[in-house]
Amino acid sequence: MLEALPELYAAGSGQLYVEALLKTEEYNETVLRAYREAIDRLVANPDSYKFDERGLNRIRACSIGEGARFRIFV
Repeated sequence: MLEALPELYAAGSGQLYVEALLKTEEYNETVLRAYREAIDRLVANPDSYKFDERGLNRIRACSIGEGARFRIFV
């Protein structure tokens, strides 16, 4: 989903919900930080936004617990 932020933004999605239940605190903090950083960069300059793999790599390095679930609200 992190890679799809430009498409979600262009489609007018105004909210992103990250399901935090049954995940480790470290995982939740890492996911939220990665998304916050990416969203801030995208909103600041949508035309020149480029996906940064570092946020996704930090997420992949965390203990996830059960599978991550995301909900998109338009």
